[in-house]
Amino acid sequence: MKNLKEMTDQEIQELIQKATEELESRKPKNLISIDWTGIVQDIRKGKPYFAEVKNVNGEMKLNFLSTIMYEGKRFNATATAVFRGELPEGTIVKFREGASWKNDYTYYGVVKPNGIEKINEIEAKRLLGIIK
Repeated sequence: MKNLKEMTDQEIQELIQKATEELESRKPKNLISIDWTGIVQDIRKGKPYFAEVKNVNGEMKLNFLSTIMYEGKRFNATATAVFRGELPEGTIVKFREGASWKNDYTYYGVVKPNGIEKINEIEAKRLLGIIK
């Protein structure tokens, strides 16, 4: 490849076009728009979160994607977690929508064209290739 200073304007335009096409081809296909919110009234019972689940050496690792906001500085403050973005179809996620003294509303899901479809932990591990 020539040095940019040695190239003509036409050659530089062609190079830019080819580079743009290559970058577009590397983008993940079938991105699904996700708009998720989780609220916990008392953070002592667990904080809300939205995370992408990955298989790292046969273990489930979480990549937390949501941002969290606290209403006040009390030890039992209300917390709201939000994720708004795009994820590739088939991505495995784990999220906590809420919590109470009696229940923990934590779920696994898979990103589908119509949103997030809830699945159980065993199915999530199968889809990640951790178990057969």
